[in-house]
Amino acid sequence: MTSLDPCSPNYADAIAKARAEFGASCPAEKEQEQPEPAVAPYPLVSVGEVLKCPPLRWRVKGLIPARGIGQIYGASTAGKSFLSLDLAVHVARGRAWYGHKVNASSVAIFSLEGQEGVRNRIAAYIEYHGEELPPNISISTAPTTFYKPEDLEAIATSLPDGCLCIVDTQACASVGLDENRTDDMTLLIEGCKQLAARKDCFVLLVHHAGKDLTRGARGSSTQLPSWDCCIEATRNGQRREWKAVKVKDGGGEGEKHPFRLAVVDLGADEDGDRITSCVALPDGEAIQEVKPPGKLAKAMLAPFRAERSHFAAMKKGVEATIGNLARLEERAKPSIQKAIQTHNEKIAQEKKDAPAAERPRPTNAER
Repeated sequence: MTSLDPCSPNYADAIAKARAEFGASCPAEKEQEQPEPAVAPYPLVSVGEVLKCPPLRWRVKGLIPARGIGQIYGASTAGKSFLSLDLAVHVARGRAWYGHKVNASSVAIFSLEGQEGVRNRIAAYIEYHGEELPPNISISTAPTTFYKPEDLEAIATSLPDGCLCIVDTQACASVGLDENRTDDMTLLIEGCKQLAARKDCFVLLVHHAGKDLTRGARGSSTQLPSWDCCIEATRNGQRREWKAVKVKDGGGEGEKHPFRLAVVDLGADEDGDRITSCVALPDGEAIQEVKPPGKLAKAMLAPFRAERSHFAAMKKGVEATIGNLARLEERAKPSIQKAIQTHNEKIAQEKKDAPAAERPRPTNAER
């Protein structure tokens, strides 16, 4: 409070000065920077941002998405490997498959059960349809897995972006895992998901059905809920059919399509036995037909036939020589025996007719 007495001292200026000096000598502590959170917050977006996302892309429209994982399974004679090869060729060429529009892409086929089977299937497909397979199909027969990090890294390095990756079979791609254990199958499923996300591709596993065909694919029940697409191939006698058991976001779920296997004769092997394989064909009547070998099969098997013909000619010549020797021996045997007998008789007669030799007299004998 300011005094009204003009003679009283003025303390206001002194107090303000003292406060300023005290504040200068004791500066305020700087606020400490807040540390970065150890875990990044989970991303949440608005509904509007979700609606701006691009629509689902299809590889086989209404059936197989461009990116994801799936399975085609069936009994050992259901024709699933032939069906998957037919799918691969249609995707590579961009041709409609059983009425479904196809967006063309590269195809990688991992034939993990060996190269002999896939070689015959490819030769039969080319022979039957009369045209080479597209160049954007690549094939691997080297053993690998689809759950080990080092194998996934190697596969991702070689796999074309945006392709259809067919793995035949799932059992070979999960060596070391127990297909009946949920934890083990989760490793395989997650490995395939990582590969699909990284390469923007679709991984289709070819698998076996269980002993009870009504219970679906062999192994853990965690499989079916994980697939974006699942196809079952079945056989009843000579009638075959594939069914879309699950299509996660498409309208093809539940549809069925009969198909047949056309048997293609690829010629004969080195023992003269016929080499055959099959191609899967859409058909209302599931029957089998046999197609005779054509130009390609004959060209592929020509070296085997030439080699077999050469050895067959050699074998025939040796057998003929042995037969001739046997016949000559039989014919000569009586003559040889008679000649030996005559010779022996002659020697005996000469000994009989020869005069007795005179004994030599000793030189010192008395006369």
